[in-house]
Amino acid sequence: MTQLRATPARQAPPDKAPALHDRAIDNLDYIRQAMERAGSFTAVSGSGIVAVGGVAVLAAFFADRQAGAEA
Repeated sequence: MTQLRATPARQAPPDKAPALHDRAIDNLDYIRQAMERAGSFTAVSGSGIVAVGGVAVLAAFFADRQAGAEA
């Protein structure tokens, strides 16, 4: 014989949904805060970029000299 199972009662939908404008402002605030937090550890200072460029120039110089010796 089949037994019937009790199912939870459905909750009534909220009387009034939040206004689209309020939700949009909340979403923009969240995005703004997330970008501010992410920028603190992903940013490389200007002097860091200059150092990376200097290393690249030196590497290119030595790579060119090494290729010239083999040719």
